[in-house]
Amino acid sequence: MVKLRRGFLEVEDLQLHYRELPGAGPPLLVLAQCPASSAEWLITLPLLARSRRVVALDLPGLGDSEEFREPPLMPDYARVVAGALAALGAGPFDLLGHHTGAAVALAVAAQAPEQVRRLVFVGLPVYQRWQQRYRILGRAAPNDFDTTGEAVQQGWARTATLLREAGVAEAHLPDYTRLVWTARLQAGPYWFRPYVALAVWNEGRALLARVPHPTLIVAVTGDTLALEAEWQAEQLPAGRVVSLSRGGSYPHLGNPTELAEVVDRFLREGSLP
Repeated sequence: MVKLRRGFLEVEDLQLHYRELPGAGPPLLVLAQCPASSAEWLITLPLLARSRRVVALDLPGLGDSEEFREPPLMPDYARVVAGALAALGAGPFDLLGHHTGAAVALAVAAQAPEQVRRLVFVGLPVYQRWQQRYRILGRAAPNDFDTTGEAVQQGWARTATLLREAGVAEAHLPDYTRLVWTARLQAGPYWFRPYVALAVWNEGRALLARVPHPTLIVAVTGDTLALEAEWQAEQLPAGRVVSLSRGGSYPHLGNPTELAEVVDRFLREGSLP
């Protein structure tokens, strides 16, 4: 079995943490949702790495990556990730983004198209109506680190419910819930900075038409972002949609095998059944 390696890159004076599985073929960069770290993809990474090099990057301020000195906007995330791709070398890269990570992947592809080969979006938060973005701000509340731990306990229980609905087996619920919440606690009270950057990002819809790369949108039953997938694909010059019937907001934990198979087929062949 190939051993997973961990390391740091320095981009614009920021130390960025990543996890990597080596392999041949076009490399794949995975960008997790906010406030997750690359650790949330530990179950799926080996499945994706069977025929390629896979790198999972912690976005600035998440996981073990350093935070921006000033509150960032989406172009800031895109610029730093593009710098990480250059530092990793041997590109161009395929990009797989989940939720907030999908928005960053779209911005990277528009900002540095020569560094990107193909795109996979697992729930892309780009909406038909701009007002929908502002709803994200309702979830942008600081972590409440009071002495009772009540807020964390309530959030922990909500996460366990979402994971159960996503298809995670009961035996794995304690470990997977801890995996999700470790990253949220590690991100600190202002874990939601990528959400704010996304909420005020006015260019997302326009960028869909400007990205020429072959693009797969994975629409997962139980994920509200799946409702946006069909019209998003229509805006993309080379977009298509595939549906997964199980996985909700956490297909990489609740349905990792099917997710990896769909992604692998698209990246290797560019075709779906």
